[in-house]
Amino acid sequence: MISSLPGNKQQRLARPESIIQTEICWPLGGQKSLTEDELCHQQRNAWLILGRAPRTLPPKGEPLRAAQTYHFFANQQGLRVKPSCMDSSATKRSLALWPKELESWLPTNQTRNQQIPPTAPECNAPTATTGTPLKIVGASNGNQYLPTGNSAPLPRINLSAIGGQGKRYWFINGEPKDETLGTQNFALSPQSGQHQIAVLDESGNVDRIEIYVGIND
Repeated sequence: MISSLPGNKQQRLARPESIIQTEICWPLGGQKSLTEDELCHQQRNAWLILGRAPRTLPPKGEPLRAAQTYHFFANQQGLRVKPSCMDSSATKRSLALWPKELESWLPTNQTRNQQIPPTAPECNAPTATTGTPLKIVGASNGNQYLPTGNSAPLPRINLSAIGGQGKRYWFINGEPKDETLGTQNFALSPQSGQHQIAVLDESGNVDRIEIYVGIND
């Protein structure tokens, strides 16, 4: 096998067309050209294979948690508001957060305490709640959902919520997805991977679970 290698040590192998060098953004690890400026804390050069950017901090084994995009609603003063206490002027915003374990080494302006704004005072006011806590039904924390075969589609998951009061606001990985009333079903067909599912009612009650969809290797 060694004898099949080029004899000229100075010979350069041609770079495959599927491999390119480009700029990526940390902490999220995506291509700079596809990342919003406010989510790009640091720029790095990286080699891409078939257009795929390497993950900044892979979660497999999880000595460190992966970086994440944090979504929230803000009022005109830039303070966080919940669906139960926001008006039509609220806007959706996103932040790129480094893993918590890196906080001690980050510039002050990139820490979570500095990036995530405080909650608006009107959202901190105590609200009346029912005697029954809000709870997601149809899935439990830690569930893993697998396709039925190699070529089968990923499963569709039907959820609902009991307890609490008023409308239910559903979030997947921090991103708002749907609203339901009472025990009305919330159906989702998530992509493969780890997902946090949260539900919030009009009184500010919250329940959340984490599930895994697909084969966990």
